[in-house]
Amino acid sequence: MPSYRGKRQRGEWDDFLNEHQRFTKTTHRGHNLIPVHPEGVQKMTQLEARYAATLELLKAGREIMDYRFEALKFRLAKRTWYCPDFLLIYPSRFEIVEVKGFWEDDARVKFKACADLYPWLHFVAVTERKKGEWVYEHYGAPPDG
Repeated sequence: MPSYRGKRQRGEWDDFLNEHQRFTKTTHRGHNLIPVHPEGVQKMTQLEARYAATLELLKAGREIMDYRFEALKFRLAKRTWYCPDFLLIYPSRFEIVEVKGFWEDDARVKFKACADLYPWLHFVAVTERKKGEWVYEHYGAPPDG
């Protein structure tokens, strides 16, 4: 990896940082950088990508109309937000899906708090037992049908 120390002029270094900042995002703690797509959309984890493949099958079978990755952001409190992994779009309802390999305590609390604050939406927590074998926990409004 080339070193950018020394010989760069101040303006060149600023240009370099500005050019590469659009590919990174600072987390809520302010010290970690997460690579993102140039459009500003965070990349899926491998687990989320496997679940998205399952959603593609449901979409092809017309069980769901469509889905979106990290399309919504819910306000839980002042300066506290929750961004679910997937929004599933059915003909008569929406479903909020969070995909986790392992639940950290704060993630579980935010998920359940969001389901309590927005009881008219159906929330689903999804974990993977084995590759392709999904376990579902339902919260909030019951799904139709």
